[in-house]
Amino acid sequence: MMMNYPEIAIISAAVLAYLESEGISAPPPDMTRLKTLIAAAVAAYLQTESTASV
Repeated sequence: MMMNYPEIAIISAAVLAYLESEGISAPPPDMTRLKTLIAAAVAAYLQTESTASV
């Protein structure tokens, strides 16, 4: 099973949250851009899930 971009973004966000909760702060040079991309992907995923028919 291949993961799509929203799923990868959600996993990335979870990993970032875990690292922050452990006090590990070794952000990549462009952390703001990464967080913005993750937020946009999560929003797109949630919109897709809310409009999916069951």
